[in-house]
Amino acid sequence: MVTTIPRSQIRYRPIHPTQPGAATITIPRTSAHPSRVLGRFRPQPCQDQTTRDTLPTIWYQRYQAPDTSGDEEIAPSTRTRVQPATPYDQQPPRKQWHPLVWVSFTLFGVWLFWIVTTVALSFWATHVTDPGTYGPTHGNVINVVLGGGDSETQPSKLIAINNSGRIEIMKLLANDPKKAQIITGPDLIKAGFPDPGNAEVSLSAGNGNVQVTIYGSFYDAPFHRYQTRYTLVEDGQGNLKSQQQ
Repeated sequence: MVTTIPRSQIRYRPIHPTQPGAATITIPRTSAHPSRVLGRFRPQPCQDQTTRDTLPTIWYQRYQAPDTSGDEEIAPSTRTRVQPATPYDQQPPRKQWHPLVWVSFTLFGVWLFWIVTTVALSFWATHVTDPGTYGPTHGNVINVVLGGGDSETQPSKLIAINNSGRIEIMKLLANDPKKAQIITGPDLIKAGFPDPGNAEVSLSAGNGNVQVTIYGSFYDAPFHRYQTRYTLVEDGQGNLKSQQQ
């Protein structure tokens, strides 16, 4: 007949280290965080044969301390505390910028847009479009009927020239070189026109007069080129008279 020891007697029986066959269970000390240590408890084999035969298996598996040789040591002074999340209604309000700050940003954006567009368009006009449109004379050529011997089949020719800042228009009445005439225009240097030597002269005819437009080599506003203009009025006899606007 096998007599077993009641569990209550085993649980509360003192285990004295001086008694023969007694087992000593040592829990190693570690400075690791308690949550890390408790989370790594695992079954450990009991080395003492008497304790293995006497104590229940669950008891020494539950209370056997794990091997902490590989634990990450955390000094108590460096342990961090997790702060609870602050409710949304208790969070500090966000910093609101003054409306003048947004106004300043808007004005700065407009100024930057002004600079970029004027510089880019000026470069495009003076280096790309103008050389192909006006050529080395910095002016264009048109055909127009002025009277005094020309007609639709044999019109007169007007050639605009920028002669180093001096505007000149050569007129070939009925396309006849013998009737050539030069009509002098304004002096851009005396008039204070910016960059007069690179100004472009554009002629356009209509309604009994010739419109003369002088374009500068830069843009004074986004998509607006600096310019000035005046009009040559026809008298019906092949003559043109300047009418400053």
